[in-house]
Amino acid sequence: MARPRPVLLMTRPRAASDRFVADLPAALRARLEVVIAPLVEIRPISTPIDLAPDQAVIFTSSNAVNIAAALGLTGGRPAFCVGQATNAAALVAGWQAQCVGETAEALVATLSKRHPDHPLCHLRGAHTRGNIVARLREAGWAMRDQVIYEQVLLPLAPQGQTALAGDRPVIVPLFSPRIVRHFAGLTMAAQAVHVVAISAAAAAELQDLRPASVTVSQKPDACHMVRAIETCADRLTRVEGDRGAQ
Repeated sequence: MARPRPVLLMTRPRAASDRFVADLPAALRARLEVVIAPLVEIRPISTPIDLAPDQAVIFTSSNAVNIAAALGLTGGRPAFCVGQATNAAALVAGWQAQCVGETAEALVATLSKRHPDHPLCHLRGAHTRGNIVARLREAGWAMRDQVIYEQVLLPLAPQGQTALAGDRPVIVPLFSPRIVRHFAGLTMAAQAVHVVAISAAAAAELQDLRPASVTVSQKPDACHMVRAIETCADRLTRVEGDRGAQ
């Protein structure tokens, strides 16, 4: 009799979860039962985006690219992007996009070495990390930001509660420190929870939650998160195999 597959509990917004799962290697996807229970929802802020004619933008997530388009801002001007997925979305939307790193730290480091030849505006969510505006101002850039969407925290949906209450191991990829804190506050029992954290900073927010295991992605991007999930799944397979051999 085949062993039940571990659960992969996705907590990102629905569209982002669907994209992430669709990009999983087929062999890995077949080993897992996917449950999607978003802990955050992206809600646009319907304020007009006011950019000067010579102003370029910074995008640190594909959410910002999509919301900017929904608010009527088309591309055609330079866009400095964090991450290949954000950069790809910006290119599709018509921006003169270039990826300048996989993290906010990398973006600041890269732009700080460049001559500030035009003003910048960081189009972002209400919750962000990296203090981009202040740090690039210190580097000489004319810099401002505008919040164009909110990341609203959600309760854990019934399908997520059912997965966590079961007796199968549950792999939970968590993509930001804020969501780690939120998840830790919602989860009472963690014996079967195996967290895959996007960074050491995110893993540090587990606080009093004591999951069965924590795997930290080697780099904070989707590709390395997939590898970390695979590492976790491999470890669970070995453990279940050892138990079966007893």
